[in-house]
Amino acid sequence: MKPLLKRIILYFCWTFGLFRLTRYLNRKKLLILCYHGFEIIDESKFRPKLFIKKKTFHSRLEFIHKKGFHVLSLSEAIDRLKNHSLPNNSVVITIDDGFYSTYSIAKDIIRQYKYPCTIYVTTYYANKQTPILNLADQYIFWKTKETYNMLEYQKIEKSRILSILNEKEIKILEEEGFDIQLHTHRHRFPINDAASAKKEIEDNKAFLEKIVKNRLIHFCYPSGIWDKSHLPYLKSMDIESAVTCVPGFVDDKSNLLLLNRFLDSENISKIEFIAEITGFMDIVRNFIK
Repeated sequence: MKPLLKRIILYFCWTFGLFRLTRYLNRKKLLILCYHGFEIIDESKFRPKLFIKKKTFHSRLEFIHKKGFHVLSLSEAIDRLKNHSLPNNSVVITIDDGFYSTYSIAKDIIRQYKYPCTIYVTTYYANKQTPILNLADQYIFWKTKETYNMLEYQKIEKSRILSILNEKEIKILEEEGFDIQLHTHRHRFPINDAASAKKEIEDNKAFLEKIVKNRLIHFCYPSGIWDKSHLPYLKSMDIESAVTCVPGFVDDKSNLLLLNRFLDSENISKIEFIAEITGFMDIVRNFIK
């Protein structure tokens, strides 16, 4: 379906009260929101599915606040799923990768609303403290349209638009109440290779354990890609939950190692966001299966 036509149909359904109905029908379920980077310069134009503007992110949290959604920490939400005590219309906020903009942009917006938030930090570039190489290369060619530009790389390095949090920033985020959790060391999680998969988590955990005090028991599949072969590895390492990027709600029947999430970003319009958070799109997806 073309984006414009989709939005017109969604506005029509919203106008006739269908979003209110689906919010009621999904009130006992949990929606986990997923974010990645937050725009410092022009990243949302470069990768609109990966980055979101400050203004857009702020408007998302304002909508959640005004409409009375219950924002829970990931740990509390999982506990409440287990004992069937979720508040109506519960939401969890998660951020993947740990871009520097999580600290420089998102932190203060989230604190403004006093919302809990889980940040899954990948640690290779947190340790190396250089821009993420493949993203930096793609960004440079996108900006210059022709050839690699060393001056452009220096701008990327200085602005940290494509860099991961450093140890000090991770520590500050934890001290300010953010839940730091696992996301592999090199942002990869091999399939049918237990030794390599476990090492990714072990290296990730070893780096974070030097910085944070909380238990590292929640995991995010890199790029949301998972396989059934991963589940025994995670169980053997005492991982209590793992999130994908498969859209949809979570309930007490969900596999805690395959939790759905909705990936929000700058390419998602306001009406599409409302359709997701009220459960309208989840019902549509289940209907057309």
